[in-house]
Amino acid sequence: MIAAGSFDNQRFYPIVRNLDISFRRPATTDITVEVILDPAEAARIMDVANAEGKANYSWECSLLDTQGVEVAHTRNDYQLRLSQHVRGDASPYFGYDTPSSVALTALGFYAQS
Repeated sequence: MIAAGSFDNQRFYPIVRNLDISFRRPATTDITVEVILDPAEAARIMDVANAEGKANYSWECSLLDTQGVEVAHTRNDYQLRLSQHVRGDASPYFGYDTPSSVALTALGFYAQS
């Protein structure tokens, strides 16, 4: 995930807003994808999220087979959000930090006490 290497995970969390994928041809080998976010762009996104509580950002990427042939292309729309504990707000996610925590709990992945 791009957020793991580009943003301060103690202060921010990403939300997938939209993902469009166009399949070009069947993949008959392993596939790879590389996403690089310019450090200056990551800093700009974090500055907006710090000031406004959230920031939208997007990127496109190609999924390539082992011969370098594009088998799919994606457009990815995300929103970076400032964590509630950083803002000092009460969590709108039923006492959890992120919507992901709510989903995992709903699916039974957290131990019940």
